[in-house]
Amino acid sequence: MTNRKKKIVVIDSGVNIEHPSLKGVRIQGHSMIKGDALDDISDNLGHGTAIIGIIYNYAQDATFYVIKLFDRDNNCSDPCNLISALNFITDNIDCYIVNLSLGISIVEDKRELYIACKRLTEKGVIMISAHDNLGSLSYPACFDNIIGVADSDSRLKNNEIEYVNSDTINILANGSNQRVCWVEPDYLFTEGSSFACAHVSGILMASEQKFSSVDQAKLFLRRRAKRVIDDVNKNYEQKNICQMILLEELQFSHLIKKCTVW
Repeated sequence: MTNRKKKIVVIDSGVNIEHPSLKGVRIQGHSMIKGDALDDISDNLGHGTAIIGIIYNYAQDATFYVIKLFDRDNNCSDPCNLISALNFITDNIDCYIVNLSLGISIVEDKRELYIACKRLTEKGVIMISAHDNLGSLSYPACFDNIIGVADSDSRLKNNEIEYVNSDTINILANGSNQRVCWVEPDYLFTEGSSFACAHVSGILMASEQKFSSVDQAKLFLRRRAKRVIDDVNKNYEQKNICQMILLEELQFSHLIKKCTVW
């Protein structure tokens, strides 16, 4: 029987199980992409492989369950697919952490997504989600039952974090340009809040202390933070306004209604 405190679910683009840095990793999973075989968790994008590679560097004894939600074009046009994935975890997987290096900037019905998250956290699952790279607040990272992670402007090491006194953005971590596992090529340098989110998941997985609620996990992260800073929401709100204006001018505002990796 798998120890649930060592099990993490990653909802992403799949994983390259043949990657040289992931030899020995324990991975199961399934695909939610139309046209895929149910057990096809191959990664055609690279993003999921990068996320799992980061977490695995912290916790080699972890067991991963991958839910493949994104194809090679980063397509997951229906937010209901994310809700379905979360409900599947609640009903079928006994895990410790769910890593969501993804999000939606505009959610027409936040309630259904919030309830799906709440069902998981009520089971004692710690959910960690990334905010949008351009600065707009995104979901589910904004919810009060989620650890919302954004990229820090500071020069943080991979295992360093900053704690934010905020209701929405809770942790700043290293999302700066870094070498990650990928697919064709095997490694590349990239950046984004997705990778900051994975570092936070890795820190919690590696900790000898285990937690049964998001509040307990936040307290632990606050205590080990390099610094505690004031609310950064105002800066994000200002960036959000600028982004909305730009997207409106380009007539691309519909793009951020879909679920996407950051």
